[in-house]
Amino acid sequence: MSELINKKYVCQLEVISPLHIGAGQEKNWTKGIDFIHDGKRILVLDLKKLNKLLGADMLSSLFINRNEKGLFIKIKEAGGFNGGAITKNFDFAFEPSDEVKVQIKNGLDNKPIVPGSSIKGAIRSILFNYLKQPGKDQEKDVFGTANAGDEFMRFIKVSDVQFEKTELMQTKIYNLSGTGNEWDGSWKHERRGGNSLDFNSKGFHTTYEVIPPLEVADFSIMLSEQSFNNLVKHQEAMPALAYNQVKKKELLHQPIEFLFKLINKHTLSYIEKELAFFLRYNEGENSDYIIGYYNYLKELCEATDKSCLLRMSSGSGFHSITGDWKFEDHLITLTHPEKNFKTGKLSFYKSRRIAFNIYDDDWDFMPMGFVQISLKDS
Repeated sequence: MSELINKKYVCQLEVISPLHIGAGQEKNWTKGIDFIHDGKRILVLDLKKLNKLLGADMLSSLFINRNEKGLFIKIKEAGGFNGGAITKNFDFAFEPSDEVKVQIKNGLDNKPIVPGSSIKGAIRSILFNYLKQPGKDQEKDVFGTANAGDEFMRFIKVSDVQFEKTELMQTKIYNLSGTGNEWDGSWKHERRGGNSLDFNSKGFHTTYEVIPPLEVADFSIMLSEQSFNNLVKHQEAMPALAYNQVKKKELLHQPIEFLFKLINKHTLSYIEKELAFFLRYNEGENSDYIIGYYNYLKELCEATDKSCLLRMSSGSGFHSITGDWKFEDHLITLTHPEKNFKTGKLSFYKSRRIAFNIYDDDWDFMPMGFVQISLKDS
């Protein structure tokens, strides 16, 4: 029956730049408790097995004192490195942050996943930009709400995507420093201040568990055109369904390539705005790598309308998660900052989270969270 009311498309999701979707603060790994940094390795510990191996009293003492070196020695002496006390072993060339942000996993087999709700949320932001009209800045006006029964996004269904592996990735903030309208691109090395034109892999860095680039997995997208058509007959009681109904019908009626084309058009515009930001504020060391990566993303976006490039999840930034409809470019708030009506503080939106790695003495700098979606049979 569902096949009659849903158009189901089997798709592939390829990770283009490091992708992280958090598992929740309580799942993150703490240095000296959940993991040990050993040279160029990160060893993730099995706490239940460690408890049996070392005993609760010894573990508590080591944890309270955050004695990472002592913990390593005790595990080695007890044969824990060969006895299953290590659940994961990551190659990692940098000093990790005190807490590693953990990628969400499937509860059944602990495989990394991208929840369908995360993909749908990113698409939702883009469609809000596409569907909204001047003066309609509230999502409930454009999409409706679940409580009222007129929520448009329920007619687009996205399954979870399961992957096979994760890696660790180091990130830093590329920030603008200066006063007034005089800004320079820089790297942030301390929580307060600490901006410098020079890049340093240490200082105010954050370590993420990510699904790495080139990983590919299958999932499905369903467009429920018939269900939408049935409900719009009762649109008098559901005003949000009537809002911009022509565009909504077209979106659900057309093959999925129509949706891909909308997403690509939006992402291309977003990339061009980010390029303008980094070209204008390129003083920070290695900013040319970031510019080069955005040019690569632009080429991917322009290559075909049979797939789409989408930005989502951690590190995607204010302009991406809001659907990028609020400002005509990513530079305007630097000269005309937005004032928060509750706090009175000014928002410049002048920082970007950048993932980095080093391969054979050559650096790689990447904005996070870009994925490419395509039909599996295309």
